[in-house]
Amino acid sequence: MAYTLKKTAVIGLGGTGMHAILYMKKKLLETYGEVPPMIKFLAIDTADSEQLQTAASEIRLEQGEFLKLEVKNPASLMKTPEVKKWIPDNIPSFALTSGAKAVRGLGRLAVFANSNDLEARIDGLINDIRDYTIERDEKYEVIGKGNIIINLVCSLSGGTGAGCYLDVSVLAKKNLQSTDKLIGYFLLPDIFVGKPATRNVEPNAYGALKEISYFFSTESKQSPYVYPLGGRERKIGDEGLFTAVYLINNTNRQGTKYNDISDLHEFLGIGMFLQSSSTGKKAGDIIDNLESQILGVNWYDRPTVFSSFGISEITYTGDWYGDFDAKRIALSVLQRTFTGGDTSRAGEFTDDFVRRIGIKEHEADDVINAILQAGDFKKFSLPPELKKGVISPMFGKRESYLNDIHRSLLETAKKNVAKLKSEREKALSQELTARLSEVHGLLFSKSFLNSLIGRVTEFKREMTEERDQKAKAREDLKPRYDIVKADAEKAAKTLFGTAAKIEVELKKFKELIEKEANMILEIERRERAIEFFAFFADLAQKWTERLNTLNGYCDILTQEFNQEIQAMEHEKRDVKPFVQEIKPSNLTGDSLSIEAGDFLKWLDAVEHESVAHLAEMRIDQVKTLLLKYAYSQPKVKEIKEKRLEDILKEMSTEERMKYVGLLDKMASPLWQYDRGLISGDKKTENIYLFGVENHNDTVFEPQKIRAYLASPFDPAIISTGDPKRVICLKLEAPLPAFVVSNMPRYREKYMDPRKPFSYHLHRDWEQQLPDLFAGSDEAESRKFWSLGLAEPYNLITKTGEYYYIISQKKGERTKGYKIKLGQGRGESMKAFMDNSELIMETKETIIEITDKLGTAKVIECLKSYGLALEQKSSKGTPDDIRKQIELELNDIESFIESLSSL
Repeated sequence: MAYTLKKTAVIGLGGTGMHAILYMKKKLLETYGEVPPMIKFLAIDTADSEQLQTAASEIRLEQGEFLKLEVKNPASLMKTPEVKKWIPDNIPSFALTSGAKAVRGLGRLAVFANSNDLEARIDGLINDIRDYTIERDEKYEVIGKGNIIINLVCSLSGGTGAGCYLDVSVLAKKNLQSTDKLIGYFLLPDIFVGKPATRNVEPNAYGALKEISYFFSTESKQSPYVYPLGGRERKIGDEGLFTAVYLINNTNRQGTKYNDISDLHEFLGIGMFLQSSSTGKKAGDIIDNLESQILGVNWYDRPTVFSSFGISEITYTGDWYGDFDAKRIALSVLQRTFTGGDTSRAGEFTDDFVRRIGIKEHEADDVINAILQAGDFKKFSLPPELKKGVISPMFGKRESYLNDIHRSLLETAKKNVAKLKSEREKALSQELTARLSEVHGLLFSKSFLNSLIGRVTEFKREMTEERDQKAKAREDLKPRYDIVKADAEKAAKTLFGTAAKIEVELKKFKELIEKEANMILEIERRERAIEFFAFFADLAQKWTERLNTLNGYCDILTQEFNQEIQAMEHEKRDVKPFVQEIKPSNLTGDSLSIEAGDFLKWLDAVEHESVAHLAEMRIDQVKTLLLKYAYSQPKVKEIKEKRLEDILKEMSTEERMKYVGLLDKMASPLWQYDRGLISGDKKTENIYLFGVENHNDTVFEPQKIRAYLASPFDPAIISTGDPKRVICLKLEAPLPAFVVSNMPRYREKYMDPRKPFSYHLHRDWEQQLPDLFAGSDEAESRKFWSLGLAEPYNLITKTGEYYYIISQKKGERTKGYKIKLGQGRGESMKAFMDNSELIMETKETIIEITDKLGTAKVIECLKSYGLALEQKSSKGTPDDIRKQIELELNDIESFIESLSSL
């Protein structure tokens, strides 16, 4: 199957952008085994590149996929004409080598400092995507070959992403054709709130959203933003910035909260993967449908262009359950086959073995008889004629005779010992192989070997004692030769019966020398028996060491499998809220119903291996062998090989639609908003995409799903190549920014009169760009009217029927700097709100007084003033004035709240 893909470039800004790219790469590698050639990445940050560690591998940015922006001397750069035109006042001028410190102006400064390199990298990225040669890979089919998608992803909270997004978009946009798409994926700040050094995250986001919203407006297209960058004029004109914008927060429509930033990074990565990477022919429909929802839409006179999305999954984790069962089976084999057992008969068994293979001593002479038979040596011969002259020659033959005897015995003994060693080694190996091929044979074999070493060592000790006794007896014989020789020589000197007497004495000599020869035989038998028993004890000891190694393997692997099983169980509990698992139908305890001896039979019949050989392997090889057996079990194979599509096909249409409904419910877009503002003709629409293994072979039918979900569009059904997972992507659009939850809180921080600097990318945009909230400009101006009347500011006073304002800039010194506003409260407020210069001066003076008195004193005064005003207006005040005072009291309370939060 050729995967249908869209030419896509992803530009990630800051930490969020970089990690979203890494998670998208992870998904691509899992799906295709590679990053397809028509998908390209560029991560841009003011800090160093990072990696993503997964269970399988480390995902990293390749050479050419990362650009670090540094500013080593920002103070001098801030004085250049290009930068002076836009940079807000009071932006700190520390060097940028490890992040933009949540200061948007510094993030943008990094763009200007590195504009040539940045533009070259963006140009190169887009040129690479347009290269026609990437369409030749037969594994992929490129859809919309002339068009490309650029995804720009970042957080709107920090300095780098929220500071760079505008200029990076402009640099990318200049390369795009009318049919290309530039889509923004923006993370809202709530995940960062409350963490150290995050004071700017909410006002940063508000400022960025004001800009993004403005560049969708008709006003921005009528008055393009033109500015210099990198020595060239840049422009945001009729085409605006983005084709579509997604906002992602840490809480979805259902109220499910994501507390781990990595989950949101992964969420962004999967969202881009589904919409930009593996979307196929239907992918264009998703973006086209989204465009049709936001094109020219305005609610409450604000661009209604923001969207969000949710992701849900139905998974069949057969691989997980197969792996889990395989580890449990391997552990069971260790516990039921190798660990434990009855060793009470080991001693009795050892004695029987010693008897059976013929190495018993003490009550028997098995070994010494096998080495040399008793009395088996050439006898000493006397000459036929016994006379005086033969005595000395006979005694002279003693040494040569005994040497010949010893030489002959030694040769025979060595040959027989070698044969005995070979045969008994084979017998021991066969016996141990047989014992180890039994359930719990390992412990029994170890006990048997320990007993055997004890028996053989005792036999060796006995042989040593007997040898020493025989050697001593031989030494005791030697003096007797002199006596016999003397008697023989004496007999030779007699006058009568000489021959008979010589014969008697020489026969004594023969008896004596043959007795010594027999002692040599007995000594040699025991010497070689000692050698054999030492060999056999050493052989048994080596077997013991091998089995101890195998036993150690079993202990280590038992611990490893237990730990891995526990880790998998813990991992299984950590299921994401947007994932529903379908478990294997045959997932029962029966999957572990294996006989204790099954592994031993399999080892012999299939692998042609013995347990004894396991000890000669490395521990990882033993582990692999155990798992190979486990994976060969039919139920494990069935669990692992089954596809989710097979399970869904076995269901009825009604059952399948229940899962579609569950996917819809779980794919709650990752934002919340004020539903009270969504009514009548103001409503959102949902657009769906379903990712299946193969869109040409699936039970999901677009028309049936559309009818079930009551969607205005057929869902896109796309191929992911994943046989274990169905993914639902649910887009919700459109909304104006001010409807999104927590936007009032962002605005409150954004409007803080004591903020250190502007949260915009241009020094004038705080005043020039329309607020996100409809009518909020009037409300903002009224706030300074309300505060100007209040203690401790007293900037607006009433004399008679007229209201006056103190203005150091417009008032006259001789009149106390007072300027008449008008007659009556309503008329005077209108006059104040129509004069932007008075509003700005009043705002600045209020900030100065607040700083001088301190927040505690100001709050105390405002509360007292508010209480007094409320009491005064409750009696006999006309309705129109009372309503105005109610608004003033609300303004004061809101200001007190903002001061308290500081």
